[in-house]
Amino acid sequence: LVDYALRRRFAFISIEPNYDLLRRYHRQHSQNSLIEDLIKILQDINKSISDPRFSIGTSFFLDENLESNLEEIWACEIEPYLEEFFFNRSHNLEDFRWDKISSRLKDI
Repeated sequence: LVDYALRRRFAFISIEPNYDLLRRYHRQHSQNSLIEDLIKILQDINKSISDPRFSIGTSFFLDENLESNLEEIWACEIEPYLEEFFFNRSHNLEDFRWDKISSRLKDI
């Protein structure tokens, strides 16, 4: 939660994950064919999170070498976040571990 002193000093705006931006980026930079599968996975995760304030955004995946770097991004950025978010609901986390996610991605 944000400290009240900070909340009084700053404006907060809601920004939802922009999946179209992710599609356009990869069309222009990498022609990466796993993007649609990845977007579906992100939508599933964000549905499981069920709070737009904690959704996983797309900026992690704006990477020209996504196929090469995705496992590291997932292990170092996404899983630790999900472990913290689902600390009391570990059953939610297990569906989003790399070993399960990688099997859902066609080209990896």
